[in-house]
Amino acid sequence: MEKRHFESEFVFRTSRSGGAGGQHVNKVETKVEAIWNPAQSNLISITELYLIRHNLGSKIDKEGNISTVSQEFRSQLENKQMAIEKLNELIRKGLIKVIKRKITLKPQAARDKNRRQKARHSERKAMRKRPNLSDEN
Repeated sequence: MEKRHFESEFVFRTSRSGGAGGQHVNKVETKVEAIWNPAQSNLISITELYLIRHNLGSKIDKEGNISTVSQEFRSQLENKQMAIEKLNELIRKGLIKVIKRKITLKPQAARDKNRRQKARHSERKAMRKRPNLSDEN
């Protein structure tokens, strides 16, 4: 993927972070959610949109948005940068085209080796059995 700047299309939402912090945490909105709607994007083509929908289907909400949240830092700016990084990484992964593996046969030598090993194993097991004395009479 060539370097595209999706940040201009991101929408940011802030809220209060959870966790320790005392009175400060109750006053400051440091948790940042970055939201992007691929259907409304001018930076991706229709084929890329279908690729993103296929690869990131479970991460797209009812409105068609993809979002990431960051509340690791005490600073809103650092959380915003982390949310942007996470969302860019998600978009990059969504644009990777998955190549299906071509089904191939095992080589004949490998099949022969397996067959020999199975025969040897079967023979070894047969040698452990108790001899059937009724067949000898």
